[in-house]
Amino acid sequence: MTDRRFYTMAEAAAELRVTTRTLRRWIRAALVRALRPSGGPRGRVLIPAVEIERLAAGETAVRP
Repeated sequence: MTDRRFYTMAEAAAELRVTTRTLRRWIRAALVRALRPSGGPRGRVLIPAVEIERLAAGETAVRP
């Protein structure tokens, strides 16, 4: 992984080798933490790099 703090939906999906639709499903099911920044484009979602690293390592549940 890189020193990035956040990934866009497309970047995160590419890193995890899943579709953006799958990633959105995971976010809705609360399996992945995501941020919806205010003041940005409507529908924009940012995923923290730690979430990508967690999923890439094979962990599936969101930690409290």
